[in-house]
Amino acid sequence: MSELKYSVELSAFWPPADRCVPGGYRKPMEIEQMLDALAGIDGLDGTEIYWPGDFDDPVAMKSMLDERGLGVASVGVDIFADAQWQKGALTSADTALRGEAIQRHKDAMDAAVVLGVDTLTMWPGQDGFDYPFQSDYRALWQRLTDGVREVGEHNPNIRVAVEYKVKEPRSHLLVSNVGKALTLVHDVGLANVGVCLDVGHALIAFENPGESMALLDAYDRLFHVHMNDNYREWDYDMLPGSVHLWETLEAFYWMDRLGYEGWINFDICPFREDPVRASQETISMARQLMRAARELDHDRLETLQKTGDSVAICTLLRESVLKG
Repeated sequence: MSELKYSVELSAFWPPADRCVPGGYRKPMEIEQMLDALAGIDGLDGTEIYWPGDFDDPVAMKSMLDERGLGVASVGVDIFADAQWQKGALTSADTALRGEAIQRHKDAMDAAVVLGVDTLTMWPGQDGFDYPFQSDYRALWQRLTDGVREVGEHNPNIRVAVEYKVKEPRSHLLVSNVGKALTLVHDVGLANVGVCLDVGHALIAFENPGESMALLDAYDRLFHVHMNDNYREWDYDMLPGSVHLWETLEAFYWMDRLGYEGWINFDICPFREDPVRASQETISMARQLMRAARELDHDRLETLQKTGDSVAICTLLRESVLKG
């Protein structure tokens, strides 16, 4: 039976902003305050941090994490939150800018080694297009493939988990769904390049997260998991299971069935909620959902899956989960 490790991104404690309140909905916190808050959450194993936004000194960061007993799920790389990337980072037509984006990933990999972390999360959030006829799609894809390959070759011992998303901040992102993510991994052709499945991103791509997990696992490319929720039309980063309870439960079922032993990082954005309470509820919900997934009659469920008996499966879920 696989054991999962749970983390909450430091970004959950950032002052969330939107175009109505660009200054954010709460006051900024110092890094030590964020880590102290995380350390007090029951059931939390660590956090996910961004280079260079959250830290630029891996030795100092490791010391702060060790003092609080926090692990690191992954090192994310910021190539999306600055105006210089507005026309692409890994796909930029500007050779120098593209080189800077690639070097930033290499530096983050070096920092991960100091932290004792084996996974780098890559989200090419500005690599896409907005208008018809705006881009040479083949050139964009080639630059993306070459860039990801150069990053992966920098350190074969660090796994590069490419996170896909259908839209935002561009109207179309190049790596927009699980199929295109696997296509990119195939084209890159490196054993240490795989996929980060963000459940919220799968939802807005109209995927079933459990199916996407099973597909990635079939190719041995389910490297990392982000979890949150939304209404399928926008990436709200809501608390997991707050909207799509059954799909979230099924995601836990498949992680357990597949023997996934990595981290689940909760990529939540509590705009108007207290981030500590939101994080604690997220961990509590995740632990209960995993218990519920494991308590299902797996033999009966797998027998019913062979015939696709959806009514009987609904009965099984009602009796097991809703206790009725």
